[in-house]
Amino acid sequence: MRNVNYLFFCKKNVLEQILLSCFLFFTLNAQTHKSFVSKSVLDYNKYFERNRSNLDPIEGIWEEYAVGTLYDDTKVLSRLEERKRATWIVIKKNKRILLPNKNIINHNDSFYIKIKKHFLNIAYRKYSYEEYFKVLNSNGSTIGFNAYFIKKKNGLYDFYCKIEELDDQLITQARMSNQNNLSMQYNAPVNFISFFNQEMNYDDGLFNKELFWQIEWKKSFK
Repeated sequence: MRNVNYLFFCKKNVLEQILLSCFLFFTLNAQTHKSFVSKSVLDYNKYFERNRSNLDPIEGIWEEYAVGTLYDDTKVLSRLEERKRATWIVIKKNKRILLPNKNIINHNDSFYIKIKKHFLNIAYRKYSYEEYFKVLNSNGSTIGFNAYFIKKKNGLYDFYCKIEELDDQLITQARMSNQNNLSMQYNAPVNFISFFNQEMNYDDGLFNKELFWQIEWKKSFK
């Protein structure tokens, strides 16, 4: 009985370590001392204050609150909650997109016509601009990740996040219930779990579980 209890205790600790490690998903390069306010946060705070009348509702400085729950089917195996876990900066950017060429180069065109069309396409190329909202960590950096929002309608945004060393991209929908609160939820891809625990020896069976995140952001710059 003592051995059984010991094994149960060890397995429970492993599950809790997985949850704790996965919180790194949204805290890459984030500050570790919660009372510390970085220069980037202070500088962006000044920028948002100066441009308050021109900001999109999602732009600003946000504090993140998170709850992670590990499931086996419908049974809760472990849950971890953390308040004011990280600080994020969201700012509007524009992405330049090359429009299709009008002078289409055909296979049957002569060499001269192909060259002519090619140079015309370069000389008269046009672009459109797509608005998106870049997520920066508290140091104003995106080292190790690429995350951004695309605005939809009625307070909804599509959220995209990719960890540079992984093939998976997280895509989910975020909702702003008011000007100062944003929420989203999603199941974490399995390789996000194994990536953050690659140096630790876990039972492969643990990675068949479902890790569900509930994320809430509260705006600290209003």
